[in-house]
Amino acid sequence: MRRPGRPRDAHADEAILDAALAEVTEHGWGRACIDSVAARAGVSKATIYRRWPSKERLVFDAMLRVSEPVFEPADTGSLRGDLIDQLGRVAELVNQPPGCDLLPQLLAAARVDPELRELHERASAHRRQLVRAAFVRAIERGELDATVDVDTLIDLLAGPVFFRALFGPGSPDPGFVRVTVDSVLAAVGARVVTGA
Repeated sequence: MRRPGRPRDAHADEAILDAALAEVTEHGWGRACIDSVAARAGVSKATIYRRWPSKERLVFDAMLRVSEPVFEPADTGSLRGDLIDQLGRVAELVNQPPGCDLLPQLLAAARVDPELRELHERASAHRRQLVRAAFVRAIERGELDATVDVDTLIDLLAGPVFFRALFGPGSPDPGFVRVTVDSVLAAVGARVVTGA
């Protein structure tokens, strides 16, 4: 049952989320504030707080909106191709604004804010489900043994990209992504389809 009152305006939601990302990207996490987001979005501060209880929650949802398409699985015809495509998109996300600016702050905030941590864990679980599609196809094609621990494989693939993005050296560029994928697939004895 919908609560009484005016229905929520989806256009206002989009404007607020866009404004939040723009503010944090331009001014940094610490200097961005709800007042500035409201002014940029052309809404009142109360309108924002009716939807999001804090700056952290608002920025989390804004970042989620940007990052969700990155985890949509591609079907290139081979596991190697799928993983290079998907991990490459993740690397792009964490290499450039707003991802490179927001990722460290959001992870830190999620460690101390139980509600934000729960949101982060739910989003991560959803992303893992999306990524699993590539492994299911690979098992069906005979590229990967059905007994492989897919969750561990996801960690082995994503871990180096996020580590390099957060701590260096350098950034997770396409060459680094290919080496990571090839190293992990070799370690688990995957049948690599050439030309991917």
